[in-house]
Amino acid sequence: MAEIIISGISDFDKALKADIAKSDVAARNIVVKGAFVIERKAKEEFRARPSGSQRTSKSGRTYYQGAPKYPATPPKPTQRSGNLRNSIKTQQVTSLGAGRWQSDTGPSVKYAGFVEYGTSRSREFPYMTPGIKSSYEEINSIAQEEWRLAQE
Repeated sequence: MAEIIISGISDFDKALKADIAKSDVAARNIVVKGAFVIERKAKEEFRARPSGSQRTSKSGRTYYQGAPKYPATPPKPTQRSGNLRNSIKTQQVTSLGAGRWQSDTGPSVKYAGFVEYGTSRSREFPYMTPGIKSSYEEINSIAQEEWRLAQE
């Protein structure tokens, strides 16, 4: 009768665990870097503030003295006070298990959804959706680089 001897299983197990750990780090890096790319691209979707000095009325509305009227021009939202644009941030990155990560990236002001999706009285001025779509290529290159580094 033939006998089979297998050796090196513990070394194989250690190497496999090391690869899993490297892959988990790579996945986290992709999500973190990708979240910052989405944040930056979403902020780029806003039209710049008009020239002129800024003042805020008692009601809280922002006006620009010395500047012509500055209506919203589709499809980009107009940056008036900058509150919505500045509220777009990566809040947290969370692990969902080995190699699975998610980020909470987006605006934190209450009216953000009304601008993005519109209301029954105003049209939509999306900024997150185009920001995410314009991030695909850059996030893909980040992912390729992180996976390459993880396999070294």
